[in-house]
Amino acid sequence: MRCRPLKLRTGLATAGILLAVPAWANDPRSAIPWLSESVSETGAVPEQSGNSAFGVEEVTTTVLSNAAYSTAGILSPQDTGFNADIWGPTDAATALTLVREHGGRGVPETIRLFKRILLAATPTPGSTEDGRDIFVARLDRLLELGALEETEALIGMTGAEDPAIFRRWFDVGLLSNHADAPCRELRRKPTLSPTLPARIFCLARGGDWGAAEITLTMGQEVDAFDPAQHALLARFLDPELFEEEPAPEAPDPLTPLDFLMREAVGLPRPAARLPLAFLHFDLDEHAPLRIRAEAAERLVLATTVSPEVLFEAYRSAKPAASGGIWDRVAATQDLDAALADSDQADLPDAILAADEVFTERGLRSAFAYAYGPQLSEIDRQSLPQDAQFAVLDLLLLAGETDLTDIPADYPNKILVDLANGQTPQHLTKDPVSTAVKNAFAPTGDPSIRDVRLQRMLREKRQGEALFAALDLLQGGTDLAPDSLRSALLLLRKAGQEETARKIAIQTVLGSGRPD
Repeated sequence: MRCRPLKLRTGLATAGILLAVPAWANDPRSAIPWLSESVSETGAVPEQSGNSAFGVEEVTTTVLSNAAYSTAGILSPQDTGFNADIWGPTDAATALTLVREHGGRGVPETIRLFKRILLAATPTPGSTEDGRDIFVARLDRLLELGALEETEALIGMTGAEDPAIFRRWFDVGLLSNHADAPCRELRRKPTLSPTLPARIFCLARGGDWGAAEITLTMGQEVDAFDPAQHALLARFLDPELFEEEPAPEAPDPLTPLDFLMREAVGLPRPAARLPLAFLHFDLDEHAPLRIRAEAAERLVLATTVSPEVLFEAYRSAKPAASGGIWDRVAATQDLDAALADSDQADLPDAILAADEVFTERGLRSAFAYAYGPQLSEIDRQSLPQDAQFAVLDLLLLAGETDLTDIPADYPNKILVDLANGQTPQHLTKDPVSTAVKNAFAPTGDPSIRDVRLQRMLREKRQGEALFAALDLLQGGTDLAPDSLRSALLLLRKAGQEETARKIAIQTVLGSGRPD
């Protein structure tokens, strides 16, 4: 630091900087431990000086009614197939617990169903404050999945006047390189009471490094930082002063603000895996292949980015080694070469090799999506039986319909019936396939569990029923057959026929697993 210390306790108040109660003190219990403390809650709006360090502008503040949080969503009933009100008589505490603690695991289509629930425009039960708490929980679950775009879009439906909502918007901005808008809001709306680290970061991001250094010095004079936080901020503002010093350990938890400042000055990452929301930086085309592909794999497994993003990474450079991710890189490039070869002599082996390594990682559905159009053009009859069956599996996973010329001994004919929109007719000895058939062509009296689950729908508690189905499906491909049958039957009764068919196909064909 090269600025002269300013020993003025009143300077912080004059600059609009308050050492106030952290935002998390009044924040609904969060499933996200790593949120940045970007704003504080205070009992009054601070007076602002026209020449403050942050340059706060004169503004008119509008406080958003909590009622907006109770109905906010970006997917209509026409988009989701849900009832206009999925909660009905469900009480607010139950709805909040379900959103906070259930769902988010399973085969890809199960995770997509969970995300549709989070994004649905539907009234939430209870008071307007309950609606706000449920809204925050929805944001947190989207952030758990790394779904930054969806989180930002949902916040866009309500605005970020509430400090709890702003904290999430600020972090989404940091992690998606869209921090300018939240920083402008901190400048424009003094009611948000930005914390010192957020204020310093935004000043530096806006190019006002001198004001950022002054603010850091003023905060240090009144012991506003713990030593590690101050050291990171100082290093961020003037990294050359710390070139000879050892790298400090990453804090635990690592917040997006800490992460971004550490990345900016080249500090090492923690050994533990980063949260999914942090991985979008690694998708940059200039990132090393291993880092880029590993990030894309995890985000694809969470259904957060398209498989195309992953396969672009696989194709971006030659594999540097063998095993693990390098085998998937090699399999992609070998399959591309075999498809481009005019005689396609290597194609059967390339298909089987790729299918094996992607299935092993839980990426079979992504593999099918990426190659479905090309595989649909192949003359399947010319392939050996094992490759022909693998191609049929992949076309089913890719969503192909109207499949014809199915070999008599193909073991997944029930799934062909489902893909073609038909009631399963074929016989099977496989217990999981039998469960699927019984879900779409039920016989006999319903089980006690089925009666209990379907009562939720009759009582207009569709949200509870959908979460009950998600709970039964959370094991992905490792499910008890009767749990799969009950879940699929429940989804069909809830108007989610197409979703049930996709989940059935992905479960039987071993696509996706908890990461």
